Amino acid sequence: MTDYLLGIGGSSTMMIRDTGGWVEFWFKTGPSTWNNDQWWSYAANGGGSRQKFRLLRGGNWQMFGSVWVGYDQDVRFTIEGAGLGWGTTDFWQHIQRSTVPQPPSLRSATPISSSAIQIVFWDGPNGGSPITARQIGWGSSSNGPTSVAYSDGDDPITGFSPGQSVYFWARTQNAIGWSGWSNRLNAITWQVPPPPAAATFVDVKQKSVGVNFPFTVRAGNPPNLEKQFKYGRDASGAVIDGTVNVDDTIEYLNNLDPGKTYYFWARSRNSVGWGPWTPTASVVVLIAGSRVLVAGQWKRAVPYVKTGGVWKVAEPWVKDQIWKRTSQ
Repeated sequence: MTDYLLGIGGSSTMMIRDTGGWVEFWFKTGPSTWNNDQWWSYAANGGGSRQKFRLLRGGNWQMFGSVWVGYDQDVRFTIEGAGLGWGTTDFWQHIQRSTVPQPPSLRSATPISSSAIQIVFWDGPNGGSPITARQIGWGSSSNGPTSVAYSDGDDPITGFSPGQSVYFWARTQNAIGWSGWSNRLNAITWQVPPPPAAATFVDVKQKSVGVNFPFTVRAGNPPNLEKQFKYGRDASGAVIDGTVNVDDTIEYLNNLDPGKTYYFWARSRNSVGWGPWTPTASVVVLIAGSRVLVAGQWKRAVPYVKTGGVWKVAEPWVKDQIWKRTSQ
């Protein structure tokens, strides 16, 4: 409730009281002033009224009348001066019904590149006054924005780095002021692909193996453009026997050294760039083919046979109801 006062006639006061809906018209004059036929009027809502009021003596506040005011406007309270010792007085007061807008609804924050995120938000209720401006705020902390830009409600925000996590808010303005900040959304710009998980190996033989790395794509990121793995017999990766670009789910390697241990690493590339190699090697041990007893210990050994004067790796088979390749 807000009271607006206007002193008149030396000892009298007019008051317009705004209750937030009803606007009331009050008058207080000297204890000896009275008028059984006091003319007064008001203007509001594009119209008004003129009527008589029985003004009592005693010097107390007396309410002449009231009117419902539902929107911003100027309201007039008039007391006609005939018989009171002063001239007719018009008391004008602006009554404010509009408020700042309600916060908008932040609908989406979508990464569209390694440096940009598309923001979409919808206006909230305008508080009774048209929206005149919109802003997007963002920052690296969830506590609140540290940067602000004007917006039309559907804009790319740029200038970020690959893989940057950013929090976003939005707000709107009308003639009264700015709304509060909206709900918060978080987004991460596009980044290079993650390394795949450990490889699985199929059809492990003496000199060949099938390799399957489960390459993945981060949610909201662009697809992989290239996938590859490298391999070698050096566990540190310092010496590499080969690098293979992967097209199929399983890539088969042939002509490997029989019975050896091989180490594998993989990575992939998207439009941002190459992701890192897998930090830990996937390991496969090829089949040797046989075992020999050396100094009391059985050791894996690769059997050879001489064919046409040339020694060649032999692939032993064993029979357990059916013939099978050895798994030694």
